[in-house]
Amino acid sequence: MSSRGEVNWDALDKSRFFVNGVGVFSGLLGLLYPLTVVKTRLMVGSSHHSGFQGAVSMAQKIVRDNGVPGLYRGLSMVLVGAIPSRMIYLSTLEMARAKSEVGTRMLDLGPASAASLNNFIGGAAASLMAQAVVVPVDVISQRLMLQDGPNKSHSAVDMMKRIVQTEGVGGFYRGFKVSLVTNLPSSALWWGFYGLYTRSIWLAMDDFSRSSAIHASMHASSSSSSSSPPSPLESTKEEIPRSKSTVVAVQAAGGVMAGFTTGFLTNPLDVIKTRYQTAEIGPDGVKPSLRGITEELLRSQGFRGLYRGVGPRMLNTALWATCMVSSYEFLKRVSMKTQQADDVL
Repeated sequence: MSSRGEVNWDALDKSRFFVNGVGVFSGLLGLLYPLTVVKTRLMVGSSHHSGFQGAVSMAQKIVRDNGVPGLYRGLSMVLVGAIPSRMIYLSTLEMARAKSEVGTRMLDLGPASAASLNNFIGGAAASLMAQAVVVPVDVISQRLMLQDGPNKSHSAVDMMKRIVQTEGVGGFYRGFKVSLVTNLPSSALWWGFYGLYTRSIWLAMDDFSRSSAIHASMHASSSSSSSSPPSPLESTKEEIPRSKSTVVAVQAAGGVMAGFTTGFLTNPLDVIKTRYQTAEIGPDGVKPSLRGITEELLRSQGFRGLYRGVGPRMLNTALWATCMVSSYEFLKRVSMKTQQADDVL
């Protein structure tokens, strides 16, 4: 474990890591789930209010029509799917990053570039492997989110039966390709930006500390005739040790910036994917197409339609990212193998 709170995959007790991880991320999912429901309803709806004002109006409408439980429709399905998907995602993420680090060392990249590339590759690989579980969960939970009123209420089991009856088993994977096109870059970009931002913050802090040490040394030498030995900060390019609170603050800052950036850049893809996965098959049996949905969206709402729900999505991504990365890095520290954890402590 480095002074920056980085724990390698080989240093983890895998059983403890997965058991703790399922509990931690299930709790975070439940906490932030209402934002996901509001974002989904905004993306599929036709209201012209799609910013934060639209998000507040949508939340009020959901509570008015369905009560507070309406903000949690589909949560049970998401929580069930979270167990296998998180295990696949987290293990793939760490293993891919470890393999990528070997390659980036050979490329002799700068610290920020190497961290960004390693995280980008890890995030892309993790999302790719997890989609087999994530897509069916998305299809079911999103359709549950869109229900209004007690007369249209279906359980997750009822919704699964309905999908099989109307679309067959393949209905669970409607939008699988577009989900890959959406979620894979979202995951890759978030982890890539997170690596870039956190490493850049650390480098800036290190440069500032060394610069301050140099100025202090010069001031001391100018006021004294005897030469002083160089400060350790001046004579080394090694990482400067930081407190645990500083590590957490930097990780949270990197998560927030990565969340806002990724949420904005990938919103158009998420809008199209959500509308495609929730579109009903026509009375003539014709299935909706990506091209048709995109053209209809642009025709009815213009380019702004691609950014429906962008406010809640950016907020959701940033909040989720901040909580997730802080919990994730803490999870890795508490899941270290006993001997190595004792060495750190």
